[in-house]
Amino acid sequence: MAITHIHLTPEDEAALLRIRALPESAPLPALGVEGARAYLLRVSTPPKHRSQVDSVEDFLLASGLRARRYAHGLAAGPEGAPGIVFFHGGGFVIGDLETHDELARRLAIASGAVVVAVDYRLAPEHPFPAAVDDAAAALADVRATSAALGIDPTRLGLAGDSAGANLALVTALCDRGPTPLRGLALAYPAVDRPGATASYRAFAHDAMLRAVDVDWFFGCYARSPEDLDDPRLCPARAASVAGLPATLVLTAEHDVLRDEGERFGARLADEGVAVTRVRYDGMPHGFLGLPRFLHAARDGAERMGTFLRGALG
Repeated sequence: MAITHIHLTPEDEAALLRIRALPESAPLPALGVEGARAYLLRVSTPPKHRSQVDSVEDFLLASGLRARRYAHGLAAGPEGAPGIVFFHGGGFVIGDLETHDELARRLAIASGAVVVAVDYRLAPEHPFPAAVDDAAAALADVRATSAALGIDPTRLGLAGDSAGANLALVTALCDRGPTPLRGLALAYPAVDRPGATASYRAFAHDAMLRAVDVDWFFGCYARSPEDLDDPRLCPARAASVAGLPATLVLTAEHDVLRDEGERFGARLADEGVAVTRVRYDGMPHGFLGLPRFLHAARDGAERMGTFLRGALG
């Protein structure tokens, strides 16, 4: 299936010009781990501007991981509502429940599903495969406690952005079992080792995500160069992707990760996965985090949620 292009609107073009005119942040390696984490929190949607949903609840999963449950206008059936396990982005190093709270809210609104956002362990304190193990544990926990969460365990999907999309994809690849997932929504996913694509070179200096930032993330997360050959870190290296659920791959035109995400989407189609591929023209990496300023951010979150609403039934 061909890529659907969402064209840049004049309003978003003007908004991007204003955003890019702001004082440029330092590359993330120069900020250091704690500085980079503080920076992402500082630029995320503040609480007073977040979308209103019916309920938000912080809780602990059985594995001890922090999580946040969102519900809004649930499309509940006899066994409960559909469920989405959501993994935030941030290069496996930064990001948390707060930085991606607004995106999770918008997914809940658009999907009619219970969204469970997971606060997995971060590198460098917890290198690969800690985040992978946490993502798998979170899915198992949601299945095991689905009744208490109000979720129908036969109507589950996964979603994530950037590194979170990597975790959602890797979890789905490891979960092709007797109780299949129903949907997978991936926003500008990181799927391979950095540096090998034209988009990586073309947008290496884009302040929204520089090549040096990606290199730093992988350096923090991987224990050794050999980890980059492990499909649990770089899922493009999986022997097969057949058997994955219906998948949305959403990419941004001005993103170092664009080409690897789009190549992976083409591979999904080649191996028989029902895949929907969408590119947001003119958008940088991480644009979903800017819904106060960009129509494309609002549209992208709604598109992910609507896709999962259809996939989960």
